[in-house]
Formats: sequence, structure tokens, C-alpha cells
Amino acid sequence: MKKTAIVTIACAVALALGICAFRDGASPRAATLDQGWTPEQAAFYHYSTQGTVMMPTAWLRALRRPDGTPIMAPANLQRLGFMDVHARVTPTNPHGFPIGLAVDRVNGVETTGATCALCHTSELTFRGSVIRIEGGSPNSLDLGTFFKQLTAAVEEVKANARARERFTHDALAYGYPQDRLKADFDRESANPELWLLNTAGMGGESTFPGPGRIDALTGIGNRLFAYDLHDPKAAVRGIAPTRFPYMWDIWRLDWVQYNGSVRQPMARNVGEALGVGVVTNILDAQNKLSPEPERWRSSIHIQNLYQIEQTLATLQPPVFPQSIFGKVDATQAQRGRALFAQRCAQCHGVSRIEGTTPAEWAVRVIPYQTIGTDKYQAAAFAAGRVSLNAVGINKTIPAALGVGYMVSHIKGAA
Repeated sequence: MKKTAIVTIACAVALALGICAFRDGASPRAATLDQGWTPEQAAFYHYSTQGTVMMPTAWLRALRRPDGTPIMAPANLQRLGFMDVHARVTPTNPHGFPIGLAVDRVNGVETTGATCALCHTSELTFRGSVIRIEGGSPNSLDLGTFFKQLTAAVEEVKANARARERFTHDALAYGYPQDRLKADFDRESANPELWLLNTAGMGGESTFPGPGRIDALTGIGNRLFAYDLHDPKAAVRGIAPTRFPYMWDIWRLDWVQYNGSVRQPMARNVGEALGVGVVTNILDAQNKLSPEPERWRSSIHIQNLYQIEQTLATLQPPVFPQSIFGKVDATQAQRGRALFAQRCAQCHGVSRIEGTTPAEWAVRVIPYQTIGTDKYQAAAFAAGRVSLNAVGINKTIPAALGVGYMVSHIKGAA
């Protein structure tokens, strides 16, 4: 607890001082803290695909903002809170993309998708020094604005002949097959409602997520029941963006989803990957239900998900970097420890599960009436209902059970 508590205080102080802001242009190379990882493990975490698809890589690189600059320009990505926007080209990162964008090959073309590190890595900038916290939280990633930019750029290509010509030229230059570009783009961008669900997973008048937050669980349900089943009306509003949690010690926890809805780690991993864009095969090209077992096959990389989980199990909490932030006041730290034990540990402390080796921790599930803060994430998720008619089950069930049904079948097939 000592290391975790100290770095949590450090992050809170850093945010209060406004030292998490990102600057345009070239940024200094981030200093890494000793968290038990080799550079190879960090690179694996940063750039290993889960099998998710945001869009073909060539399209992502070709799309532009209204002022003509590419959406993937480092200055734009830095403003949106992406990390390491001037990354070097390496075998694991062939395009020099920021942390958390991984390339894959799906349906014969190179694609780019999100991996765990996109949301679960953080950086602090203090007096010219950048400190990276692997698996850290909070970060400043503004996914909502990024998806909004992508959606606007796609709509501009559809509506503007000059934008279409420039997009076509650039996408072909970045390697998209010429004989497929027009048909693929027209098909994928045909339905604006589905396109928004494809990129953002948000339905209707959702609460805009903002930097460092997103209603991830609602997004998973929308992706499965609205986008994958081609039914935009099944999408529900995301009303409760939540902060990305940190990743160290999560392998110890007996609940692995923050609203107390999932216990099994690989089910959580598969659900997360589905929410950010795994390509499913539930419906065929004619929107008919695919036969078993083809119905549950997907682009998911189950071995990578397992290896990411194993890598995170070796991640250590970062130690407060006194050489950068200054020396810890030992007296104040001891006072903080006592206050934590007195006022916070009842909910946030460690409770070891007897007989577990290595030690696992019991997570106390607390009613939101007791917590006394915003109830909407938990309440909305618990109240959700979905129809499974499209997969041959003629009933409406709680959304949590529906997600569990879909995830378990896709996980089993993988």
C-alpha cells in the first residue's frame, strides 16, 4: 500500500498544480519509472493488437481535419492527450503511432485499433520533465473529440468531391488496395448512426466523455447489440463517463470490473476488446444470422489478451520520483497514512483472501446509497434491458446478462 498511496498523492498534487497539460509540437522523451518491466515488455503492452479495428490504417492516415491537417498529425494527437506522439518506427510500431494504437490485418487489409495501453497509461509533465506511468491513471486522452474528428472527416469525404479526391489519393498512397477502396469506403460509411457506433460506441444524446473518461460499459453493450447486430435503435445513451482505472495489482482482485459485474478476467478482457472494435461474424453480409459455430468467430487475439494480462501481473506500482518532484515530507506522509487507515481503508484498503498464494484481495461491493456519490453508471447498467431476438433467443433480458451471453460465446470460440 505504501507505494500505491504515495503515487496516488503525487498524481493528485500534479493535477492540482496543472502539470498534466500537454504542449503542441515536439515533446521531450518521457522518463520511465522502475515498475518491474523491461523495455520489451512495455513495447508489447503499448502496441500488441487485441484484434480490434478502428478503421483501415490507410484511411486513418488519410483523413483530415477541416483546416486540411491530418487527424494523425502529432500536434493534433498531442492536444487530444495521446502519448508519445513522436514515437520511433519500430517492428512493433511500424508507423510510429502513439502509445495504444496497434496495427493488425483483417479481411486482407492493414487495420489500426485500440489496445489496453491507449487508456491505461499516463504521463505527468513537470518543469520540462515528462514522467510516464505504465498502467497509470489518470490520463488526458480525449477519445470523444478524437472520434468526433473521425466522424466529421468521413462525412466530409462523403459530401465533398475535392475531399474525396484527396482522401482517395492519400489512402492509395498509404497502401489501400485500389480495386477495393471505393466500394469498401461507401459500404462502411453508409449509415451515419452505425458509423458513430463503430467509432465511439455512443448512442443518441450521450453525455460527451471528455478527457480521461468514457462510459465504457455502455459502449460495450452498444457495440454488441447496436453495431454488431446492425440495429442502431438498440443503442442506449451513455450518461456516466468514468475515469480509466490504473492497472497494477488488478490481477489480485476478486472483482475485475469496477461496477461489480464481472469476476472472470478473460471475460472482462474479451468484453473490453469487443467494446473497442473487435470484428464479429454474428450476422453475415446479408444481415442474416450466421450459422453455428461460425456465428461466434471474430478478429479477437485471445493469446495476446492472455499475454497482456500476464504482463500486467508483473507491473509494480511506481515509486514517487523524488529526483524530479522533490523529497517526500516523511512526517506528512505518516499523517496521510494514519488518515487513510482511519477514513478511507474501510472501502479502499486491502483485504487479503485467506489461503491465497500469491495473495489475492477481496473487493468490497458497496451500495451507491452508502457511497453517496454519483449513482448513474451503476444504476444505468443495472437497469438496462436488451433483446436477443437477432441471435435466436426470443426474450428481453438484463443488459448485463446479454453482454455475458455474447462474451461467453465469443470467448469460447476464440
